[in-house]
Parts: sequence; C-alpha cells; structure tokens
Amino acid sequence: MNMALIEIEITEQELLDAIAHARQHSHVDNLRSRNIYVSFDNKIRGFLGEVGVLKHLTSNGISARKSGMIESNSTDIDLEYSNAFDQLLKIEVKTSLIPDYDGSLQNVIRERDIKIIKRESTIESLSYDFTIQTYFNWKRKERDTFLKTLSGNPLDKTDEELLDSMRLRELEHTFVSWIDKKSLVEYLNDLGYGNQIWWIRGFRMHFWKAPITGVGKDPSDIAEFMRTYRSD
Repeated sequence: MNMALIEIEITEQELLDAIAHARQHSHVDNLRSRNIYVSFDNKIRGFLGEVGVLKHLTSNGISARKSGMIESNSTDIDLEYSNAFDQLLKIEVKTSLIPDYDGSLQNVIRERDIKIIKRESTIESLSYDFTIQTYFNWKRKERDTFLKTLSGNPLDKTDEELLDSMRLRELEHTFVSWIDKKSLVEYLNDLGYGNQIWWIRGFRMHFWKAPITGVGKDPSDIAEFMRTYRSD
C-alpha cells in the first residue's frame, strides 16, 4: 500500500509561536525525565504537529479547532470538530521522529505502528475519535544527541538564538497516516486482548498500536471521511 504522504509547510511565525508555547510549558515533562533541550524540542514539535494538522484540515473544509479539553483520565485532547450530525469529535495528534534503526520515512511507513497511550481500561473507552500520525524529518537518537550538545538554558536564549542553535528551520513535517476509533476497536478486538498491548522496558506507559500500513489510513482520505463519520 502506497500512502499519499502530505508535506505540511512550517512557517517562520509557526516556529516562533512554537517557541513561545515551549517557554510557557517548560515545567511539564509528563512521560519521563529528559535533557532540557530534548524536552523543549519535544514541546516545539508537539505544537507544530497540532498547528500543521489543524491547518491541513481547515484548508480541506473541516472546521477543526484547538481543544484545550482535558478528560477525567488526564488525556489532553489536541483538536476537535463538529461533524454533520452535530457531534463534537476529538482528535489526537501524534508527532514522532524517525527511529534511527529505520533510517527513512519509507521504512517507518512499512514497519511501524500508530501508537496510542493506554490510559483507559478498554479500547472502547478511548477518549478521542481520531488519531493522526505525523513525522518530522530528523532521526530520533541523532536529534537527541545533537540537542544534548547545546549549552545553557533555552529559556535564557532569544528566539533567534534558539532558531539557529536548535536548527529549527530544518524541520520538515509530514502527515503519514491516521485511524478512526471504530476501525481501531475492530482491529484490536480481532487480535484478542493478549496481543493488543505494547510497551518499552523501563518506560511507564503502555500503548495500543495499529500498523501504519494495512490498518492505518491514507492522509488524502481524511477530510472526506470526517465529514460523514459518526461516533455512535
């Protein structure tokens, strides 16, 4: 299956807005303890991921908006939109770097999964209706290693210094795949409970997952699908 990948432009203003966002949320690191620049960069890319997907959806006729909604299980809902049936649907945007072992985005598409943090007891209780997977062009360990060479505190640097030192203008953003909740539930239930969960040793989060190729869906199809999708 050949995905119709969508390159999402990153503007200079979006980079500046992402830096401002990272400054405001510099105290939050909810998955694990990380180098200060690695954490700061993660917040920048998370913001760019949401803004980029929002821009893509709205340009294709989906009146999505940033949510700011936090569910009772502490799930932070990224985006939301109202469908043709006046249902408010929720969207999670996953932003990733390319695993160094894979080496290329094409290998990622062929070998990797869309991973969803398991905060609920069952997949049927998942808080959001769509998971959208995007990737940035750097390799994960390669970028982390580079960021760890930077000195000082990013909060003490100007925006221009951060743009240059963190090489933020080199970031490229690609919409790779997505899946709706109904399709995810069907796929995982067909696997059976023992095969649904994935985790990394030493990492406190567990995940549900679905292959990008074969289960994940083509980015070019998402707007039309969203127009008629019902959550019930």
